Amino acid sequence: LQDLFNLLQGKFDEENTGHRGKVAAVGLSYFYRSPVIGAGFRKLAKMPEIGLGCHNTFLRVFGEAGIFAGMIFLSSIAFTTITAWRCRWPEVKCLVIGFLAMYSCACMVSHMLLTNRMANVLIGVCFGFLSAAYTLRKRQAKERHIAELSELRQSVSPPASQQHAPIPQLAGQSS
Repeated sequence: LQDLFNLLQGKFDEENTGHRGKVAAVGLSYFYRSPVIGAGFRKLAKMPEIGLGCHNTFLRVFGEAGIFAGMIFLSSIAFTTITAWRCRWPEVKCLVIGFLAMYSCACMVSHMLLTNRMANVLIGVCFGFLSAAYTLRKRQAKERHIAELSELRQSVSPPASQQHAPIPQLAGQSS
């Protein structure tokens, strides 16, 4: 509890942060050595220089897989957040954005959240809710369009009372 109080006061030192600054510096050095293709799978799981993993999923993805994979990872979170922000159902919007905020925070302090089954299930649930909201919105738009077309047809065609009777055929004419 004292460490949390010290962090809230802005005291970021090795004692309060559990050496996370040093761990992050070593993890970044792996990224700087090979920024394009990364250092390789599981290289940041336990770094021999300090005997610890990097404790940051974002840093681990960038460090192990390089800038392209890291940008895909960040882009997927950003795209899902933007999609949720545009969602018209506030319940879905709050659920997905709230989960993504918690997920992003957890990525900053965990070794590798990508392998956490529960987190992956919740991401799938978020995708399912967004997909359902999108599908429902398209269905409602289609139903509105059909209703508008039906109203337009009714306004264009004259009522049955104003329609003309068929022209009678003269005797001897065949139809």
